[in-house]
Amino acid sequence: MHFSQNLILTALLTIAVVSAASPLSYAQKGARRRSASSRQTTSPAKKSTATAAATGASPVASATKPVPRDAGAPAEVEQKFDELISDDSFAIYGEVRSLSQLMRSEDVTELLGTLGKFAGEVPAEMNQFLLFVGENSEALSDATVIFAGMPARPEIPNALAALRLPTIEEARRFEPRLKKYLSTLPEWMTTQTPQTGTPNGGKRTAKRSAKRTSTPQRFVIKRHGNLLFASEKPFTLRSLKSENATPLAKDTHFQQARARLSSEQFFLYLNIGLLSQSTRLLGERHEAQMRTSGEANDSQVNISEMNRAGVVVSPTTGENRGTADSETTLFPPGERVVQLGDAEMSDAEKKAALEADIELEALKTEEVDSASPTEDGAAEGGGMKAGADSSGMIWQAFFGGMFGGASQWPEAVGVGLALNGRDLLLRTLVIDEAGKQSPLIPFLPVLTRGPATISEAAGIAPADTELFVALSLDVPRMYEEIVERVSETQNLTAQEKSKGQTTIANNNTPTMAARIAAIEEKYKFRMKEDFLATLGNEVALSTSLSYLGISTVGGRRSRASEEKAAPDFVALVALKDKDAFKTMLPKVAEAMGMKVLFDMAKTEKQNDIEIITSVGFAYAYVNNFLVFSTSPAAVRRVVENYSNGKTLAAGEGFRDPTAWQPREKVAQVFVASSMMENLIASAKKQLAQGDAEEKNTSATLAFDPAAITYAVSDDGIGLMHELRLPKNLLKLMAVMAAAEMKQAP
Repeated sequence: MHFSQNLILTALLTIAVVSAASPLSYAQKGARRRSASSRQTTSPAKKSTATAAATGASPVASATKPVPRDAGAPAEVEQKFDELISDDSFAIYGEVRSLSQLMRSEDVTELLGTLGKFAGEVPAEMNQFLLFVGENSEALSDATVIFAGMPARPEIPNALAALRLPTIEEARRFEPRLKKYLSTLPEWMTTQTPQTGTPNGGKRTAKRSAKRTSTPQRFVIKRHGNLLFASEKPFTLRSLKSENATPLAKDTHFQQARARLSSEQFFLYLNIGLLSQSTRLLGERHEAQMRTSGEANDSQVNISEMNRAGVVVSPTTGENRGTADSETTLFPPGERVVQLGDAEMSDAEKKAALEADIELEALKTEEVDSASPTEDGAAEGGGMKAGADSSGMIWQAFFGGMFGGASQWPEAVGVGLALNGRDLLLRTLVIDEAGKQSPLIPFLPVLTRGPATISEAAGIAPADTELFVALSLDVPRMYEEIVERVSETQNLTAQEKSKGQTTIANNNTPTMAARIAAIEEKYKFRMKEDFLATLGNEVALSTSLSYLGISTVGGRRSRASEEKAAPDFVALVALKDKDAFKTMLPKVAEAMGMKVLFDMAKTEKQNDIEIITSVGFAYAYVNNFLVFSTSPAAVRRVVENYSNGKTLAAGEGFRDPTAWQPREKVAQVFVASSMMENLIASAKKQLAQGDAEEKNTSATLAFDPAAITYAVSDDGIGLMHELRLPKNLLKLMAVMAAAEMKQAP
């Protein structure tokens, strides 16, 4: 049994607490009905937990006697999970908190009711589980589920789940019940295979073996103070903490994440630095399991070699007992998982990755190489072209390099999830290593973030914008990194080409940096200092859902306005010095081989704002922003709405949902309520195809549509990413998912 089964166990413990805290638990209702007569004869006054513990009576089931404790044993103390494991033990740690308050909320009970309404007949195993929850609802109401996974040391389990109860006495009483319940889990929860006897034992030995394995212990349950641990294999508490290591509770990054995400009901902490180590360890365990079970063969890829290459085969989800049929894999056979981070990559692998990233660039610039200057200053084929053709190819290679580079992951990540008013709030704290700054998106390192700014682009974008994205970027620094990356890759490519050649023909091939320097010399300007310095930090994108291929059925726009509006994107770029930008733009266009397009440009005026249009693009200067699009109609629409005061920032549909966001932001995303309106229309259409009950639900389905909002702010120790999803959106998705399951053949 491996990590996925421990996730199942953790989910069971979580759902147990969740369901116990819910006043609408099906099992509780059934238990109340079955025991109604017995409760009528008992005293209506319930004993408190403290009173029950003092008298030796269980607060959940008074008929259950307390587990006796050895009088000579040392007094137990309440424990904390994060103090029992060290910061180098697991890459993942999580908590599910405050479930009583969460599950008693009207939103959650309505969500559970919706699922129960459409899900159909509940499986027998689920009924058994709900019955267990109902019988132990009081004991579980104040419990917390804790889990840890992705081990980074070989002597610890793949994962640990723990149930933290309020007191030691409650944990002692609940331990045998949990053991008994887990021993009755269905067969798909385990990989144990019943023994049918031994070669020498005959029927009598087989009978004794069957008797011993009739109720196998599928999980190891261990109590320590008020904690009930569950794992797939035996372990010692001493093994959870390495020698001279720091407890997780005292880890600086862990403390920072926990302090900033202390109010969320769900908390998750990821040590990114341990993920690659853990992935490698799990791969080794899987390889050993394959050898033991005899499933490895010559056609299978050697896992150790894959690990060294940065790719691992996912571990199986069950402990193997010698039969392939007893295993279920977390990923389909042959599927690979790319390892996070590049710390374990060799120099050769890094070189190969860089070459792959800029392979397109190398192909595009091959023709330019043949026209490069030689050592004596002469140029092959009539000299190096600095005109439209060669310049255009150079800049194509430059923009191709924007999507290269190795991913840059932070040191650690903290995640918090909570219900907050009308929204589901997801917060992610990205913690950087001291002296380093991770990019906005780890797998797009080119997006070098700028300082947190007060966004102004929403005051330019039209009011009917359905998707709005704004970023604060350090454009000059981005430019430097792209040039450096492409130049490095070109050097590596030239070295590879020169191997085995007696005469190195391409040894003097100019790099991207040299080519750009030649262009700057020809046109008498410097790209970074003279042109990019005129740009501000904010870069925004405004578009419609239809441009992204999303239907706007039920959206805010009428058909007439939809036809009038150009289904295109608009880029908004802040200008630090608009006059200097206007002066530099023609020079840059000529250097990039686009002079002919600007010579063909026409200028028109709309409400005193000039709109420049040409073949394939248009732009205008609105306030201190450059408005650019491939569609002239889209630019005209922005100018028209801005002149009439119909901007995104002026509308309540944007202003109210984004009121929670910090004033200064690094990034912002807004998805209009028309997205949810479209989903509501789709849900009604889907329900209308179902049975009478679903058709009736379709006619009465009513959800208030709301916007989706997201913001990134600088927290001082890292970036804080905050996403707010409307609760109604989750309920709507639950309706659609449940209806789809019910309508499935």
